[in-house]
Amino acid sequence: MPSGHTVAAWVPASYVRMSSKNYKYLSIPLYATAIMTGYSRIDCNAHTTSQVIVAALFSEVITFVYNKSDWHNKLRLNVYNNKKVNYFNFTLNF
Repeated sequence: MPSGHTVAAWVPASYVRMSSKNYKYLSIPLYATAIMTGYSRIDCNAHTTSQVIVAALFSEVITFVYNKSDWHNKLRLNVYNNKKVNYFNFTLNF
């Protein structure tokens, strides 16, 4: 199985690099963190090198597809705050 920790660290770096025009430099520390996350998963024998590489490639592909599709304009997450309860509403418009 690909490393979920590596995916979770790699996707934000990839997303910032692909979608942010003004803040692309922020992807450098994010990628550094993702690489260290992948290395730590290999170092503690939780995953093999190939599993970490597949996770990074998977993250790049998913982020690329997300950015090239129009999903980011169709996904909405609304948070409603009541005094007692917080409500979350997730919608996908087609």
